[in-house]
Amino acid sequence: MLSSCESEQYPFPDAGKVTLFTLKRTAGPGAFSDVTPTSTQISLALQKFEFGGDYTTSKVELCVVKNPNANDYKLAVLATITEQISLTTPTTVSFTVQQVLDATGGGNIEIGDDFVFFYRVYMPDGLIFHVWTKATGFNDSKPGAFVDLGISGAGRVQISAVCERHFSDFLGEWTYTTTWGNGPWFGTGGRLIAVEDPDNPGKGIIMTMEPDSWANPDNEGWNRPVKFAIDWDTYSWSFARQTVMVPWAAAGMAEVGIWAGSGSINSCDAVLRMAFTANVTTPAGSGWGNISHTFTKGYVAVPQPDPDFSAEIEFAGRYTDLDGDDFALANVKIGDDVESVKIVVILGEIVTAADSAQWVEDIHTGLIESVTVTVSTNNARIPFSGDPGTYSLVAIIYGRGEVQGLVHHKFDFPPTP
Repeated sequence: MLSSCESEQYPFPDAGKVTLFTLKRTAGPGAFSDVTPTSTQISLALQKFEFGGDYTTSKVELCVVKNPNANDYKLAVLATITEQISLTTPTTVSFTVQQVLDATGGGNIEIGDDFVFFYRVYMPDGLIFHVWTKATGFNDSKPGAFVDLGISGAGRVQISAVCERHFSDFLGEWTYTTTWGNGPWFGTGGRLIAVEDPDNPGKGIIMTMEPDSWANPDNEGWNRPVKFAIDWDTYSWSFARQTVMVPWAAAGMAEVGIWAGSGSINSCDAVLRMAFTANVTTPAGSGWGNISHTFTKGYVAVPQPDPDFSAEIEFAGRYTDLDGDDFALANVKIGDDVESVKIVVILGEIVTAADSAQWVEDIHTGLIESVTVTVSTNNARIPFSGDPGTYSLVAIIYGRGEVQGLVHHKFDFPPTP
């Protein structure tokens, strides 16, 4: 299972030398927020990208690196694929989050952890291409095949452990920086104002650059608003092809347009990172390469309180309806994050943890008929024999779609004077 995903060879792919693949997440969470590692599964699909010829491979290794920017990064091979990967039918590899943790040194997922899945290709002539190494970084977003073919970043999938975030956190003023190895045409940065996109409420943001913040005096900067869309499932954002600048007279360009792009959200400190391709067209027709942008908003995420899955239950008397059926009346108080409680009356009392576990199982599976309560009330009615004896009200608590606990209250009937 474990082996190094690095070696001394990490060439950039050139036509006629190496087979390229795209890597996509097809199942599992797009971000680690509240997952159970042993039961949460991730599926990734590799598919050959037609590039300079149909080359065979000796093998392809699916790798994962935990926290690639850290000095103590952890790197491992998750799977080795020896069959030829198709142009038309993806090859899918599945594994649990726990397997990823075990492969990268064990332990738990911590807020801020980044897990990047990528591959390396072994060619029959001995050439090895790595999507990532510590020495070179991500080779699928550097000048070369991926960028030239318009699939920058397509050789990796990143899943990060994130903080809870709110749409309002991403509105307001941002600072902007960019780097571009080909020259200073885009300056070094500026200020952006983000407002909600009325066409995509709760998900869409419109970014507008303030003209006086543009670092390069020879042009006007982004003089067109740019629309971004946030994907709350994957904690990422993306944008469709749009024009950001018209015209750029100083450079003799007709327009500056963005093909398309996407990036990740670091929601703990609201630093949004993305890499995208900008295309500059001239009357003769030409294009520029990849530009890396970072948007930063200076706020500190407010820590969210622990969820309140508490519940209290108390016997309040017996009630007999007009049909002669007897019920136990219960006072029920539930916490703010409780979705519902299921209540039964049992003969006797709960004494051990094993008793509690068994009642949770029996009530949750419906083996014992229960009454569901969704709000605090002083008038919950639970079927009850009314015979003298010692009884218990038993309630299992639900929150976030799962059982969160059990509470019980013993009472004697008739009540002891």
